[in-house]
Amino acid sequence: MLDIKRVAVDDDLKKLVLDIRKAQWVPASEISPEDYSVEDLNKFLIHAGSVFVVAYSEQQFAGMASAKILNKPNGFVWLYIDEVDVCENFQKQGVGKEIMNYLLTFAQESDCDEVWLGTEVDNVPANALYTSINPSEIQNFIGYTFILKK
Repeated sequence: MLDIKRVAVDDDLKKLVLDIRKAQWVPASEISPEDYSVEDLNKFLIHAGSVFVVAYSEQQFAGMASAKILNKPNGFVWLYIDEVDVCENFQKQGVGKEIMNYLLTFAQESDCDEVWLGTEVDNVPANALYTSINPSEIQNFIGYTFILKK
């Protein structure tokens, strides 16, 4: 049984960070577990619209996702999903799909007009996941990164 929940500031963030650090991550996920800290997670969670979701399977950490509810100046509201990451030992077991379904339901309940996410063209597992949940549109685009701190 998979338990998915939205993390709040008053949850046990210390335990959560330890779970993230102990989890097995596939190299393609680009997760650096040592980068996660209680302080940084708290900073993320206190910002309006921040969404952090975790998944546990029989009390074992299985995955996580981060997102933001964004308001455009024209009144349009959308959920931007930044990351969906599934632990290596839970890959291909439906965890990513359950996290996505949770986020889609959350967006609907939050009165969002749209949900948007992107992934690399060569990320075959992610593209298979997102295609399997019948997106309204699949876009081709070029992304640009501007690194401000090293």
